[in-house]
Amino acid sequence: MRALNKTPEQNEGGCGKNSELYKLDPEKCIEQNRAYHRAWHQQNRERVEVRNPDSLPQNIDRAKTRKQRWADKHKVETRIARRNQHAETRIQIFMLLGGPKCALCGYSANQDALQIDHIRGDGHTDRAKHAGGNISAKLRAIKENPERFQVLCGNCHNIKSNQERRQTRKPL
Repeated sequence: MRALNKTPEQNEGGCGKNSELYKLDPEKCIEQNRAYHRAWHQQNRERVEVRNPDSLPQNIDRAKTRKQRWADKHKVETRIARRNQHAETRIQIFMLLGGPKCALCGYSANQDALQIDHIRGDGHTDRAKHAGGNISAKLRAIKENPERFQVLCGNCHNIKSNQERRQTRKPL
């Protein structure tokens, strides 16, 4: 492990945003930097608590109310930022799955009409595992196992889902 008294950029083999390693594999560098900062915080807990008294257990309620006041004051900006992040994540998902076009009919005129399909129809297990339909959780699941997913247009997705339901329906 690197020396913990230096910034990630100063360490040999560090992953600062201007380093060669970051340009080659930014996700690996981000994870390395997170591990570095976690270790630094563990070793310097007293310094962190002095600098950030809201992290102390007796001050957590005060920190929560301050965060809530900030969120209430900046609702519009927060909503816009969340919407932009959602759109960017959706594009990332499409690119991981072969681009923004339907895998069955090839439709690509409007990305809003495209949906992510669980090929084996096991979406309910993903939603339970990742606490709902959170798009960041979907991105993680797709990165872990992209062959389980495909991009379909709304029509093809509806047709496929209905056919699967008919096949699994019990006879009367």
